[in-house]
Amino acid sequence: MPNKYLSCKKACIFLFLHLIFISLSCEKKEISPILGIDPIPNVARYEDHSEALAHWAEEGVRDAVIINIDTHDDIRRISKERISELEDIYLRRDMKTLREANSLADRSLYNVGDFIFAAARLGIVKEAYWIIPFAHFAYPDTANRLRIFLETYGFSSEDINTFNMEGGCFRGLTDGIPLSLCGVEALPEIEEPVILSFDLDTLPTAAFEYKRDKTTAMQMIFDALFAKRYMVRDALVAYSVNGGYMRVLDKWLGDEAAKVMESPGYRGSLLWTALQKADIAYKQKRLGKSMDQLMPFLGRFADEPAVQIYIAFAEMELGRIDDAFKYAEKACLTDRTYCYGLVELGYEIHQSAQSDGWEKFYRRGYGLNPGMNHRLVNMALHLRDDKRYDEALEFLFRHRKMNSLYPVDFLIGETMLLKGDEEGAGKYFDSVRIYLRRSLYTTVKNAEDVIAIKSAFDYYIKKGDMESALELKSNPSLGPAFIEAGE
Repeated sequence: MPNKYLSCKKACIFLFLHLIFISLSCEKKEISPILGIDPIPNVARYEDHSEALAHWAEEGVRDAVIINIDTHDDIRRISKERISELEDIYLRRDMKTLREANSLADRSLYNVGDFIFAAARLGIVKEAYWIIPFAHFAYPDTANRLRIFLETYGFSSEDINTFNMEGGCFRGLTDGIPLSLCGVEALPEIEEPVILSFDLDTLPTAAFEYKRDKTTAMQMIFDALFAKRYMVRDALVAYSVNGGYMRVLDKWLGDEAAKVMESPGYRGSLLWTALQKADIAYKQKRLGKSMDQLMPFLGRFADEPAVQIYIAFAEMELGRIDDAFKYAEKACLTDRTYCYGLVELGYEIHQSAQSDGWEKFYRRGYGLNPGMNHRLVNMALHLRDDKRYDEALEFLFRHRKMNSLYPVDFLIGETMLLKGDEEGAGKYFDSVRIYLRRSLYTTVKNAEDVIAIKSAFDYYIKKGDMESALELKSNPSLGPAFIEAGE
């Protein structure tokens, strides 16, 4: 009886809030600015896209239509138990706890891969339009291409079967949530105010697919959006450098995307032009050699961290490692989200074997921004190459706290084997093997993962634990590891 009473009370509270938010939404509808005509005030800017969930909750957004311009769907399934926990937090308006529940770690309630699913279950979002940067809509067999596309993104066959072409988009349901995949070639007609959500990781994919550079790809996307005259109730930009989805050198494009939304007539600035010239030189691997020609443009913006990062990469390219460190550190001290530059430079220097100075870049970056979830595994592998196993494990465990157990527990187990700790290795191999039984979204991404998975397989074979070895080998998500290994 008490549980029934609490459920009823909870439902009443939810209904009460729902009515309030409907009232607020109606008021907002009358004054929503039109994209491409009116300035969009206060465009929110976040590093991780999933920070949007707490933002929408704080803004009181309800029953919204979202246009999500993104390489990723961001709508992966969350268990009912975790959704229930999120509902309790949301109803209490405990925004601090809601923000803290955002992480890629297994204990988290939501993350960058599923925050739109969470928003839908909480009643913040009622329908999602995913504007994909892939050119599938430019081909005659669009529907078949998109079915395969959804399959590669982990959508269930049951959900995929609900999708059909309608009004130029591929419309269907995912876990009962209306979802439409659209391309810039045929954006949807939407009559009510929308949430406009732009992830910077769209641009490299769009640039490749449509054979443009990143800046003209961004202009192409916004020109298409402006032409639709969408009414906007909320807008945000996600940089997505954290975790390696984007390079720190591209971070300035997120600032420019926000300016384009905030000022419809904005089509770049002298800073935009200077950074675009630097980016073209970097892409052509002549950034260092071009600095004499670029400095008259870049020099006038020497206090901008985006400029300082390009100069740092130019100095690294020229072999001036100390100067590269100086400029990267300065950018990091100006804006701690640019600390990613120190870490990325450390990686580049190690890969190029220019000097043994790579470590100070990593150490300084993590020291100034200890919350970075960026290249921790790379740092660990560099240390492991030097046989500094305990230090390598320190960074692997830091990564583990912020991410899922796969694939890092394979790497931890492999590292423990290298230092002679077979018992410790077995503990982490067992941990990730059991985790994989319930993981829906596992992929083998790189050669390091393949080697670590093979190490676990060989470990079980050596121990005579054929059942565990076969469990790894028969897991379809790990198949590429064994194909590459010749098993």
